[in-house]
Amino acid sequence: MSKTVLIVDDQENDRVILERLLRQQGVVNPVVSISEGEDAICYLKGEGRYCDRATFPFPAVIFLDILFPSRSGLEVLQCLKSLKPSPKPLTIIYTKLTDIKTIQQAYNLGGDSFLAKPPKAEDIANLVRHFRTPWELRDAPPP
Repeated sequence: MSKTVLIVDDQENDRVILERLLRQQGVVNPVVSISEGEDAICYLKGEGRYCDRATFPFPAVIFLDILFPSRSGLEVLQCLKSLKPSPKPLTIIYTKLTDIKTIQQAYNLGGDSFLAKPPKAEDIANLVRHFRTPWELRDAPPP
């Protein structure tokens, strides 16, 4: 079964750049992009248009922006925490936000790592090397 990567970001350009960098690192996981927090919550709960888990499987990795016009990334993290999925997806806070208090809240709600926008290839390479389990790779990463 494929390990889906869910990118939740309201900036299309940021979603495209992130997916391109993942592909450059050999990541072949299927990617689903969502542009708002409310849709991300529906996706995680398997509700509405995301009710078919064969088409929209629960993600193995989530890249989550914090700032949205509607439901915030913190609300998405609260939803994810309440669902208590097993296994828990690797959750990477992906944002331009530099407010330490908000970033700490994200970690307290289950965020596993922080990635500043715009990401660099080396940032993605480090994520893939450090968190090995969720990635499906074209080639085995170097030790």
